[in-house]
Amino acid sequence: MASEHDETPKNTQTAQEAEPVKQAPQPTDELETLKQLAGLGTLVGGIAHKLNNPLMGVVNHISYAKMKVASEPAKTEEALETALKYTRRCVAIVEELLPFARPGIGGLMPPSISADVVATVARSIEAAYDRLDRTGATVDSAFADNMAEVGLQQSLLQQILVELITNACRAMDGREHRILDISAVTAPSFVTIQVTDTGAGMEKEVLDHAFDPLFAAGENHGSGIGLAMCRSIVESVGGTIGAKSKPEHGTAITMALPVHQALKH
Repeated sequence: MASEHDETPKNTQTAQEAEPVKQAPQPTDELETLKQLAGLGTLVGGIAHKLNNPLMGVVNHISYAKMKVASEPAKTEEALETALKYTRRCVAIVEELLPFARPGIGGLMPPSISADVVATVARSIEAAYDRLDRTGATVDSAFADNMAEVGLQQSLLQQILVELITNACRAMDGREHRILDISAVTAPSFVTIQVTDTGAGMEKEVLDHAFDPLFAAGENHGSGIGLAMCRSIVESVGGTIGAKSKPEHGTAITMALPVHQALKH
């Protein structure tokens, strides 16, 4: 936190003559460590908050069921069913956190690892077929000729794409037009992949925090871990990911992944 000391200079020295207080530059490694610790603290705090709410629901409903088990079995069953729902919510949060511990996230992928973008998009659409079918979405895809492979493990790229497709389906549920567009083009050093939907879009306040750990726009938008996880994976290989969105006009997620190094030799 920045210091708030801003005292008027003494009479013996004018404001123009006063020299600013200079802080010794901190080593880059130390600054990076502090940055990582701050991010870890935010993530841990968010996890604690997200898990605390459903866990309190479990405790309260089990306690209620314990009191009613003899006199009101119907209410006992209802309370236990609600407790089970909260327990499943906790399990879902933990499952979405596990990919953060996957080897390779947080460090560069070995140069031998690569993914065929076109094939991975096809596998991702197939993996998300049930969700797309429930939404009633139409999928359009377009790829540049001679698509380069990207320097990212295929299973991780698929994980990202399935997350983006699932989010797009949530945004399009109940909309009149439900079109999901996936496109990719190759530049000399990067492959740019874009996933666009015709969903409800996001307000600026939501868009600004879309990739923050544990941020979720509402009850029907998951735990808020997914997009943060996607950013973690993309940035671990030197890529970038961002979003453009406008309420009632849909959302476009664009990521740039480095071309597989082996193809540049």
